[in-house]
Amino acid sequence: YSLLRALRALSNPWDKRAQEDAKYEFEVSAEAQRKFGLEAKGILVPLDVLGRSLTVGGDGSNIVPDKLLASQFIDMLRNKSAILNLATQLTGLSGNIEIPRQTGATTTYEVGEIDAITDSDVTLDQITMSPKRLGASSGYSKQLLAQSSLDVENLIKNDILTQIALKLDAIAVNRILNETGVGLVVCNPGDANDGAAPTWANFVELESLIAMANADAGRMQYIINAKTQGYCKTTPKISGYPQYIIENNQINGYGFRVSNQVPSNLTKGTSDPDLSAILFGNFADLLVGFWGGIDIIVDPYSRKKEGVVEITADQFYDMAIRHPQSFAITKDAKI
Repeated sequence: YSLLRALRALSNPWDKRAQEDAKYEFEVSAEAQRKFGLEAKGILVPLDVLGRSLTVGGDGSNIVPDKLLASQFIDMLRNKSAILNLATQLTGLSGNIEIPRQTGATTTYEVGEIDAITDSDVTLDQITMSPKRLGASSGYSKQLLAQSSLDVENLIKNDILTQIALKLDAIAVNRILNETGVGLVVCNPGDANDGAAPTWANFVELESLIAMANADAGRMQYIINAKTQGYCKTTPKISGYPQYIIENNQINGYGFRVSNQVPSNLTKGTSDPDLSAILFGNFADLLVGFWGGIDIIVDPYSRKKEGVVEITADQFYDMAIRHPQSFAITKDAKI
């Protein structure tokens, strides 16, 4: 499978040779549309043929042929993934999804030998997921698309996937930060208009909220931004005692991940927009569903005078949380 062949065919619709070369790619698209019940506006590229999951990347591959220092290709600086590859990914979905969830258990009673037991029922609800559209658009020169190197194909695939992945990752962070029922620790409870520097006690409270809800299961860890990481490396747990919040690359025995996808510009009341979020929990309880593959639409006309082909990629996705109690956050950390 060659994404580059498909892009060449879509960007040169009157080129019979290009159409013939991409016959297999069009057949794969048609089969994927049939399987997932989707109608692509361009060509549907199944995630498995792209050769990687929707995490965050870009590997700085060689991208052009001889006479250029291709091996020294300089990728752009990007945020690292915060959550997406920690979540539970559901792929190949079709139609709306309903996942049953138990919310209440049978009640047990202590009764006499011949006393009647009060009836009680297990209670259930459902998590629902339905496809939502996420789009990314980029331009590539016709000269780049004309290159026969496989590395050009890797560049384009990585760029498209990275754009989509980073946006999905940011949506996931914000989903947890705004989910009803997630544990909330306030660093400065005495001031409705300003945050405060997070203390060791605040971190312990984040852990305690999840444990008290019986949700301390799975691979628990922290997600923080770079500002918070620097603060935790230089701030003692207790003033005057030479042990820091981050010790041995852990926070109180838990691993942590650093990503600037975690906001550092939150506000509280009328405060300046300089507050950071901190997330803790079992991130496998975040469900990310994918419907079909990536719908790629090629526009060779809008920027034809520049020799640029515009490529738009659409991914249909949804997110849900198994148990909000699996997460605890703070949104007023003043670093």
